[in-house]
Amino acid sequence: PRDGGSAPPLGQPAGVRPRASDGEETVAVTVGSDAQSLIAALPVVHHAKNPEIKRFEFRVLSAARVSVEAKQYCFDHEGAVAVLKMLMEHGVCVRMVMDHSQFYGCSCRRQPERLFRLFNASEALKQDGRVGSFDLKLLKMGGGRYASQLSKTWIVDRAYYLGGSDNMTSNSENNFEE
Repeated sequence: PRDGGSAPPLGQPAGVRPRASDGEETVAVTVGSDAQSLIAALPVVHHAKNPEIKRFEFRVLSAARVSVEAKQYCFDHEGAVAVLKMLMEHGVCVRMVMDHSQFYGCSCRRQPERLFRLFNASEALKQDGRVGSFDLKLLKMGGGRYASQLSKTWIVDRAYYLGGSDNMTSNSENNFEE
């Protein structure tokens, strides 16, 4: 992988490896395996607590071979950016819906830079004539009782749903017990 790590053996799920000395995470994504067998191997119901949550989410996301669709309230996790970029490089189309107010007035200081990197990766793939892409839509709620889009969901290849209370942020991983 381009992150300097080594990919796990073919067919093995990806995950977050121990933190490097600079504090950043190294993420490896398995590619080239049969997607259906990877998705079929995932549990029907799985409850995870920190620190296992992100490792499980990355395992699920790494099974994608066609699409990843997400609704995210906040998004700034470096490992998630690395996983999504690697998937895009292998032809996976990533679509994300985020809350309009949280996008323009984000509580995650790293969110704009991380989303910008996904946009840049998508543009580079388009210029190279490659398939992978990143598409972001903003959802503006009408106010009242449902003033924000607070979903934290992922759908992998339209075959596996991943949801919960955990934001895809470093803060959620390091400072909260979900």
